[in-house]
Amino acid sequence: MMRISGSRAAIVSAVLLALLTGIASVATAEDAARALAARLFDATEYDAALTEYKRFLFFNAGHPETWRIYERIAACYRALGEWPKAAAWYTESARNAPDASGRVDMEIEAAVTEIAAGSFSAAEFRLLSLRSFAPSEALAGRDALFLGVLYVLSDRPEEADRELRTYVALLDEPRRAAIEAVLERSRHAPRRSPRTARLLSTLLPGLGQVYAGDALDGLNSLLVNGASVALIVGAILAERYAEAGLVFSYLFQRYYAGGRSNADKLAIERNEQINRAFATEILEAIE
Repeated sequence: MMRISGSRAAIVSAVLLALLTGIASVATAEDAARALAARLFDATEYDAALTEYKRFLFFNAGHPETWRIYERIAACYRALGEWPKAAAWYTESARNAPDASGRVDMEIEAAVTEIAAGSFSAAEFRLLSLRSFAPSEALAGRDALFLGVLYVLSDRPEEADRELRTYVALLDEPRRAAIEAVLERSRHAPRRSPRTARLLSTLLPGLGQVYAGDALDGLNSLLVNGASVALIVGAILAERYAEAGLVFSYLFQRYYAGGRSNADKLAIERNEQINRAFATEILEAIE
């Protein structure tokens, strides 16, 4: 057996100690950088947290936890309301996740981000794609849950009911009953038809706004359009035809067309408020 002299052994020990110390210091620096970024995130200093997370990526290329850093960057962008960037980083995290469970989690987060951003088509495509390729045990019914919420928000009640009932079947009895109660109330909620609102304001200015739930805007539309008609009639009776034409072109048409368009928008906004409230109730019932 080869013997190492005392001086040589001391040198080897010193080298090994230096290597171990270097490795430990690198690990400590990595942990410190991530901890700082996490503290900034918890303090809602999202821009600063983004800087630290990206600094970590720059100095630690190929780190095994890179996908988790991508996730935190996505969370920062989501907290800042930068939805497309958040969805893109969640997608990148999914690509780098080490297993199916992590990939599904990140794809679900991306879909939730797209739903929050109102990108319903993108979220629907993502969730349906997951349903086709992801293991059912990794999905755990979340595809049905978030598709159901998406369909509630986009005013597609039959599809929402189908998806949510699929998810509800996986829950315990109290939560199942709570969600079914929300669905029942959602089906009978007083939503308004944008087409009907526009038609009513076509027949009588302001009536569509009243139907959509904004009586004050409806009254304002009725008074402005009524005053315009009175001015037009008065100008015609006084044989001031040019004035009548100007009032009709620049006042009546503008407010009449604007009232019809506003009635349509008010009905849509009312329905969106109702749908958001029910979607929130569904998520709260599940939690």
